[in-house]
Amino acid sequence: MRAAVRLEVDFNDLLRHLAIVGVAAFCVWLCIGAMGYAAGYLQFSAVPAIRFMVAILVLVLPTVVVPDLRQLRYRHLSPEARSGFER
Repeated sequence: MRAAVRLEVDFNDLLRHLAIVGVAAFCVWLCIGAMGYAAGYLQFSAVPAIRFMVAILVLVLPTVVVPDLRQLRYRHLSPEARSGFER
């Protein structure tokens, strides 16, 4: 008889990994677009492209950067001190 294995998904880690993949894809898209524009193969309207880039950064920045900054700021504190329960 096989033991039942329970699969648990950590949605915070999943969201973090998806955000990292999204930033990488955005950087690749940006590099390919810049090379195509510099070579004269691509023509694009600057205003919608900048709006798209800002929208991506606004959506991804809080997911990726803010938790890392919090970890850096509070890494020297104990878990009790972080949550305000230290005596």
